[in-house]
Amino acid sequence: MKQVTVTVVDPVGLHARPATVAVNAASKFKSEINVAFKGREVNMKSIMGVMSLGVGQGADVVISAEGADADDALQPRHKGGADRRAGGHAPPAYARRETPETVIRERP
Repeated sequence: MKQVTVTVVDPVGLHARPATVAVNAASKFKSEINVAFKGREVNMKSIMGVMSLGVGQGADVVISAEGADADDALQPRHKGGADRRAGGHAPPAYARRETPETVIRERP
């Protein structure tokens, strides 16, 4: 199982629209993709599951993937709008809204 830890920067956290964008992006992959927060882990392809976590701005979440396309699921998909940290990796596209106002940063 592969995983990446990211920080939620969206002002409303992973609620409503940002959660929908994350779920839609995760649903494009065949792998099982989960998001974990405060000891709870849910299927990232479930809008109700993601929203039930109550992830707020500034929270660190762990996104994990297991399956045939797990490596692809955790690869950066967007070259701009992400805070590139050590190693020059941007977080996966489903971990952030594709707008200038919202970014999730990969932890160093």
